[in-house]
Amino acid sequence: MSRLDPDSLETESYGHGGMMVRALLLGFGTFESAVDGEWSPTSEGLPPLPSVEPHVRELAVVLSRFDGLNVSEPLIDADWVSVKEGWRQLRHDSVGRPRIVHFAGHGVSRGRVLYLPVHDSRPTDLPESAIDVGRWLNEVEHGSDQSPVLFLLDVCGAGAATDYQLFQDVPEGDRKTWVIAACTADESAFDARFTKATAQALERLRLGHWDISPTLSHVPVEAVADEIARELVRLGEGYPQTVVHSPRRAASLPVPEFFANPALSTDGWQRLRSRLRFAVRELAAEFDPGLDPVHFLTRASGRLDDAAAMTGCLFTGRTRELTQIRSWLASDEPLLLVTGSPGAGKSALLGVTVFLSHNQLAELSTGLVGRIRAQYRPERRYPTLVAVHARHRSMDEVIASIMVQLSPADAEPAAASSEQALDELKRIAQDLPEPVILILDATDEALESGRIVHDLLPELLRTLRSDGRPAFRALVGMRPPQADGHRFCEVPGARCPVPTGWCSTWTPPPVSRTSRTTSRPTSPTSSTAHPVTATRPFVSP
Repeated sequence: MSRLDPDSLETESYGHGGMMVRALLLGFGTFESAVDGEWSPTSEGLPPLPSVEPHVRELAVVLSRFDGLNVSEPLIDADWVSVKEGWRQLRHDSVGRPRIVHFAGHGVSRGRVLYLPVHDSRPTDLPESAIDVGRWLNEVEHGSDQSPVLFLLDVCGAGAATDYQLFQDVPEGDRKTWVIAACTADESAFDARFTKATAQALERLRLGHWDISPTLSHVPVEAVADEIARELVRLGEGYPQTVVHSPRRAASLPVPEFFANPALSTDGWQRLRSRLRFAVRELAAEFDPGLDPVHFLTRASGRLDDAAAMTGCLFTGRTRELTQIRSWLASDEPLLLVTGSPGAGKSALLGVTVFLSHNQLAELSTGLVGRIRAQYRPERRYPTLVAVHARHRSMDEVIASIMVQLSPADAEPAAASSEQALDELKRIAQDLPEPVILILDATDEALESGRIVHDLLPELLRTLRSDGRPAFRALVGMRPPQADGHRFCEVPGARCPVPTGWCSTWTPPPVSRTSRTTSRPTSPTSSTAHPVTATRPFVSP
């Protein structure tokens, strides 16, 4: 993790003209007096928390990527003296600057007081050996420094800190302490999940994936809490945790400057693009990651910017290939290859097909429908059609994505092992009313492209239904294989088997993307290959 020297950053600004923010991360998973079994406030030891350190360090890495955030080395399993010194330095060495404190470990509530034990804390003497959250809150609220402090608390009963703020009775306009707690005062926190969710949520903020008004210079604390809560839901695992934050009733108070808003803009068009971009990302979040509708939408529309993809479609031509794909979809032929060099338009062709034939994407395909005549579109939407963007995905991830798209929302998770998952996928497919149509893009860019091509696809394409029809059919996009590269098996029932040498002996010659060349070379080894212009993807049965 990168470490910044605070002395070298004193005069630097943060984000859009804000102040440099200092962050102190504290994680405690081991304790001098450990106890076996369930812990209680009367125990003389604290149970270890092995999940704390890796998640705190992950959060430190994420925070270090933010411009204007000064993140020092996390204090992991430090003693009480070191923790007090770290807190003192944070308060006195960064006067006038916003600060963030993250704590992950145990939380012990005694009445209205929330204690945070450190490595050498004594459970029977917490007031003298552990952090008193209320005391730290008072030191900030009643101190002379007017800069705000954000506390992120990943402990059991963390909500007691926000309850304590109610009793402080600090006017909202004067508040200097803000708390986001992993759970309410009467709930438990589990496995440092709040810390993990915080890291994932803040990474999405850094990438500009939050829906924050572009008129705000900084992100409201409430928005940070909401996004962390959403990440906790995505993590699942069946643990109930209710994220809570400092009470805020007024609607027009200034936003504390902890995190700069990456969407801030004074340009009207840029503001619109920002909102459109978020809308696309929100829609994508509703689908399985393997389906990756943003990938297929941007390729189909010809606009690689996800916001621009929502404003219009540039796809044109390719009528011969679209007709061939339309015909193939309506048949029972098992395999259709779309090959071509990088930039030839393979993903554009597959993206159009996905959006015009996938049941779940019907509402998003209006722009494409208007660009492509009915005679070139798929005859219908296929209820058993699935699509996977294989780039950077393993074979297990491809199988899991297919299963998720074919299974009801409340279905049980897929089997753990690859062999079990594949057997379950074949069983699901054999019980469906129609063969599964798999559209697989960027196959050669998958993490395990060899296994996908040599093992997974042949196994799926050999599987038959009880009525003799194929259980799976595949429309596969990939670059032309080399002589020693991918080998597809012969598929029963195919109009033309795809032998080893078919693609390896002919590759479309390189032509400038702006060339108008219309020469039509054909494969010297396949009399059934369709002619193709040099600037198009090659579609082969």
